Amino acid sequence: MMERGRRRRIHFWTAVGTALLPSGCLDHETSHQQVKADVRATTLAQPSAKLETSTRAGPAPRAWGSDRLRFEASNPECAALAANTLRRLAQIRDPFASSSPDDSVGRITAFQALIIEHTACVPSIGGSWATFFEGGTDPRQWAWFVGFLPRGATPAKHAGNFVDQIDGHASHAAYTGIADLFDGATYVGPYRLQVVSDYDRDGTPEAVVWTAQIGEEIRSSARGLLWAFAGGAVAPYGKAEKLSIAPFEVTANTPPEPAPLTDLDADGRIDLLGYGPFFGVFKRSCGVNESFDAFGPRLALHALADGTFSEGDSAVVANAKRQCPARPARIIVATANQVDEPATFSNLACARLWNLSTKAINAEKKATCGDVQPSSSDCDAPRKCGTNVLAVFAAWANKPAPFTLR
Repeated sequence: MMERGRRRRIHFWTAVGTALLPSGCLDHETSHQQVKADVRATTLAQPSAKLETSTRAGPAPRAWGSDRLRFEASNPECAALAANTLRRLAQIRDPFASSSPDDSVGRITAFQALIIEHTACVPSIGGSWATFFEGGTDPRQWAWFVGFLPRGATPAKHAGNFVDQIDGHASHAAYTGIADLFDGATYVGPYRLQVVSDYDRDGTPEAVVWTAQIGEEIRSSARGLLWAFAGGAVAPYGKAEKLSIAPFEVTANTPPEPAPLTDLDADGRIDLLGYGPFFGVFKRSCGVNESFDAFGPRLALHALADGTFSEGDSAVVANAKRQCPARPARIIVATANQVDEPATFSNLACARLWNLSTKAINAEKKATCGDVQPSSSDCDAPRKCGTNVLAVFAAWANKPAPFTLR
């Protein structure tokens, strides 16, 4: 394995040149115990609402949050969260300092910048929704959390989740939020936060938090989960816990969408998005990454008055028709050298929503891709359509649609 200090940091995150917190700056009042992420909804220690002003704190940190993870620094709960996080960051130690001391400051600074960039705090009715990190001296053991910071009351938190846990419909009791973010080759953790509607009518709006995994040698993707604050605890919203909320797209060229969820039918409730049956994680035969995400158009999950979500009512169908206004004239979008996979997968899903037969779909695949394909393990063999396209066609060509467009 390459020495940790020599690994390249991924290009998705902005490099920071200024040291945020000198490694000699210690908060001796803070415990050095490693974080033990409680898989239950637990309470946060109430931090001071005043940011540290001691000269020991060093230069002021970069701005908190990002386009996708908004941080309202002027809000008292958010300011307290920032102060608490800075105190924790001040106590971390580089576990590789003895083997490569010259790179130690750079590693610590990069880790601090990553935590600050992915800490969010968004004010809402009654308090603020947040994503944040906690840990002790070893940065490899830090964990991330979803929290609600009520005004004048004890904040609550729940250990964060990861993409594979959502795909596998794991119980939220299994969430730990622990990921080695000191490894600069990948990022795994909170990616986006949006406060939505008060679906259960308890006075506190729910929030969607997207988790992402991003890196050059992993399958980069994101998944959203709907969270609720009730009875003093934070947990996944019970009536949507099994829903994976779109968008899932994560690439270097993905434009920021701070609020991708909207009220699609003007009924006063923000609707969610998914992909229905037209989503899958597929094995990749060739290439660095072992798998890839394939998804069709974003389909609505219509918020209903009883706090549940419809996947096939008239509002859902109307939104789908905006995504797929007509049956695709051709499914496979190809240039002289390659197939545009995202456009092709979207067309394939739209074709099924418009009730194009499996026979017609396979006929186009045969005409475009050819009748005989090289072995999927033969990565050097010339082919008209890649193995990715063929795998998705095999899975979706006869996939039943949840409704039919007309």
